[in-house]
Amino acid sequence: MGNRVFDVYFNGVALLREFDIFKEAGGANRALRREFHGLKPNALGKLVFTFQPIRNYPCVNAIEIIPE
Repeated sequence: MGNRVFDVYFNGVALLREFDIFKEAGGANRALRREFHGLKPNALGKLVFTFQPIRNYPCVNAIEIIPE
């Protein structure tokens, strides 16, 4: 396993569990793209992402939101 492993939640619902960036990207310094569809804002109209660390701290460099 890599040095950064974490869970990703969206409005309190788990999207990814024990997500290992290094493993998923196939090595260091490699871009990784994940897509999720059908995500809806909460009752306040907000998109709330939570990154819960398991090993070290989460690392996210960009999030792009595209209306469906």
